[in-house]
Amino acid sequence: MSLEEAGDLARLIGQRADVDTVELISADEALAEFRQQSGFAEALDHLSDNPLPHTLVVRPGPGNTSASLVLLQEEITNLPETDHVQVDTEWVRRFHAILDIVRQAIAIGAALLGVAIIVIIGNTIRLDIENRRDEIEVTKLIGATNAFVRRPFVWTGFWYGLFGGLMALALVYSGLYMLDGPVARLSGLYQSNIAIASLSLAEGSAIIGIGIFLGLCGSWLTAARHMRRIEPR
Repeated sequence: MSLEEAGDLARLIGQRADVDTVELISADEALAEFRQQSGFAEALDHLSDNPLPHTLVVRPGPGNTSASLVLLQEEITNLPETDHVQVDTEWVRRFHAILDIVRQAIAIGAALLGVAIIVIIGNTIRLDIENRRDEIEVTKLIGATNAFVRRPFVWTGFWYGLFGGLMALALVYSGLYMLDGPVARLSGLYQSNIAIASLSLAEGSAIIGIGIFLGLCGSWLTAARHMRRIEPR
């Protein structure tokens, strides 16, 4: 296969949706690199021609799974221009297994933090209710319902959740900013395009929304329970 045909094949594979980038390494470039790194420069000088083929380094897209990588390997292998395809699927499977563990750990940690936030906000609202107990009794004495008395405490939980979500979002952006330099250095060492993706508008809104939801849950549950216990004497 000529260098021009290898370039056409690289462009063809690069158009696939499951492929991120395709790098063409010509036979001359491969031989020069091998000569430099192997230490067999003198022996290579005795070769009548270059035995190395043109090589394509295909980097799959980030959305691939183990199954889709196997399918990609089979489809590239079946191309008539392909002599040999080498895929480190074992490493990919290990990497996806690590990602699954990390996702589970993050989900468990997020659930525990959510419960802790509800408890903390609930305890804060409870103390506020106790401090305003006399005011609540007087308000109920003149005919206020539990829902009416509960409303300001629920709004307090809303503001706690909103400002907590904004603070969490600021901490996430700060962490991403601090990790940007080390990740760039790691990417340079591996000669890859590793980069930290910033949060999208939907993801940022979701963080704030979850904070508000937790604040409302903690305040409403606490206020509803304590309102029933406070009655005018």
